[in-house]
Amino acid sequence: MLMPRLRLAPTLAVGAAIGALMTFPAQRADACGCFAPPDPSVPVVQAGEQIVFSHEDGVVTAHIQIQYQGEASEFGWILPLPSVPDMELGTDELFAQLIATTQPKYRLNRVFEDQCLAVPLAGGVQNDATRSPDEQSPDPEVVVKQDSIGPFDYAVLRADDRDEMFTWLTENHYFIPGGTEDVVGPYIHPGAYFLALKLRKGNDVGDIQPVVLRYESDLPMIPIILTQVAANPNMGIRVWVLGEYRAIPRNYRHTVLNEEYIDWFNAGQNYNDVIIAATNEAKDGQSFVTEYAGSVDRMQNLLDYQGRFGNRAELEAITDPGTYVQYLRNYGFAWTANLIGTLREHIPFPPGLQGKIEEADFYNNAEYYLSSYFREQNAEAFEGYDVVLNAGEITQQLWERIVEPTQKAGQLFRDNKKMTRMYTTLSPEEMTTDPTFSFNPSLPDVDNEHNATFTQICDADGNIEGSGILELPDGRRFYVEDGQAWLERDRAGVPYSRRIELLREEGAPQIEIDNSTRISDGDLGDGGCACTADAEGKGGLANALVLAGLAFGLVMVRRRR
Repeated sequence: MLMPRLRLAPTLAVGAAIGALMTFPAQRADACGCFAPPDPSVPVVQAGEQIVFSHEDGVVTAHIQIQYQGEASEFGWILPLPSVPDMELGTDELFAQLIATTQPKYRLNRVFEDQCLAVPLAGGVQNDATRSPDEQSPDPEVVVKQDSIGPFDYAVLRADDRDEMFTWLTENHYFIPGGTEDVVGPYIHPGAYFLALKLRKGNDVGDIQPVVLRYESDLPMIPIILTQVAANPNMGIRVWVLGEYRAIPRNYRHTVLNEEYIDWFNAGQNYNDVIIAATNEAKDGQSFVTEYAGSVDRMQNLLDYQGRFGNRAELEAITDPGTYVQYLRNYGFAWTANLIGTLREHIPFPPGLQGKIEEADFYNNAEYYLSSYFREQNAEAFEGYDVVLNAGEITQQLWERIVEPTQKAGQLFRDNKKMTRMYTTLSPEEMTTDPTFSFNPSLPDVDNEHNATFTQICDADGNIEGSGILELPDGRRFYVEDGQAWLERDRAGVPYSRRIELLREEGAPQIEIDNSTRISDGDLGDGGCACTADAEGKGGLANALVLAGLAFGLVMVRRRR
C-alpha cells in the first residue's frame, strides 16, 4: 500500500497566554484530539500503518487511517485492490479507542519481604521508568469510477496497463511519489484495480480522515510491496482483524517474545526495540506478534453509546455559535481535527481576538470564548462580530464526516465476536511479500496485559535495599540489583524470540524455531533472602502495585520522498 507516512492523531496546541483583557473562569478546560487518558504502563509505539479489517461472505471491509504531514499539493495515496471498492469516510476515533483498549501493557508489581519495615507511601510511583473544479471526463478505457467524498477526490482505475494508469493520474493531477513506477509490477494485470486519492481544492492536510473500503476478496491483505517506496527502516505496521475467531498472519511467521528483554522497570519502554529484534530472527524478517486476541466486548458502547451526538433536529435549530458548540460538547462529540476543521468553516475566528489568544485555543474551547459571559467581559474584542450559524449546513457536514462514520465503526463490534491485534516492523528490503490474514478457530486468546513481580530485598535491620527478585509472567526468576542493571544484563547469545511458529487455519501452531533451550531458566544469583518465599504462596508477601510513570507521547512524521 502506498500511502504517506502515518502517525497517531496529534494533540492540538492549546493554552496560549492571554492578555490582561481576557478573563478565565475556573471551569474552563482545554480540549485535545485524544480520546482516552494515557496509561502509564503502556509502552509508546508509533505505527507507520494502521488498518482494521473485517471479513464476511467474501467481502473485506477495511478501515484505513491516512495521516499525513506535508504540503497538501503533495498528498498522494494509491492502493491496489482485487475488485472495485465502495468507499465511505471513516473516523480516527476508531483507531484511538482500539489502541487504548488493546495496547500491550507491561506492569511491575513491587512486593516486600515480611521482615521489611513499613513501606512509606510517599513517592509511590517509583519506576524509573461535490466535484473538483479540475474534473475531467473519465477515460472509459482506464477509469472505472470517479467521484468525491469528504475532503477527497478519488478514482478507481483499471490496472491492466501501468503506463496508461500513470498517464491518467498525471494528467488529472494526482500526485505520484517518486519510485512508485518501479514497484507496482506485481499489481498490474487484467482484473486488478487501483484506488487513487487526492485532496479536493480548498481542503488542507488537517481535513484528512480515515477511509472505509468494501470490496470482494478471499482474504484481507496489505499490499506492502508498494509501501516500500515511502517506508523508513523498521516501519511499524499494526493491524486489527475482526471476525468469529482469532486471526492469523497466513503467509508470515508468528513470533512469541522472550519477555526477559522487556524493560519491566520502565513499563516496557523498549518494547518496539524488542519487537524489531525478535521479528528479525524470523526468516526474511517477516513475522507478526499477536498483541491481543479476544472478545470485542471491551470496544462495545465506546463509539456509539446510547444518546451520543444528541438529537439532530435539536442541533439544526440552534443558530447561536456558542450554544451550538456547547451542545456538541455536552453530547459526546470528540474534539478532533476533523471537528475543529468543520467549526472553522462556519464560525470565523473573531478579528478582535487576533494577537490575544491562539486560533487553535479558540476552537478547542469555542463554547467558552463564544459564551455570553466571555463576550460581555471582552465586549470590545467582539465589536462587529455577529455570526448567525447556518445550523442545517454545519449539522449535515458533521453527520456525514463524524456521526455516521463513528456509528458505523461502532457497529463493527456488534457484528463480530473476536478481534485480533497484530504488530510487526518491516524495512523496505523486507517488504517482498504482501501479508494476508485468515482465521483459526482453535487458537487460544492472547491477553494484552503482562505483569511481573519484583520482590524487594531488605537487610537484617529491615531496611529496603535496591536489589530484589524479578519474576516474569512465565515464572522465571532473576536476581536484579536495580532497574538499570536489569536493562544492561549480559544476555549474549540469548534470543529475543521465545519461539517462531507458523499459524495455520486449523490446529495448533507449527513451531519452526523453539528457543526454550537457549533462554535462561532464571538466575537468582546470591540474592538469598528473596528466595525464602515458598513456590505457591510467596511466603505471605504483602502486595504493593507500582505503576510506571512513562508519559504517552505523540510523534509526527513526514513521508520520506
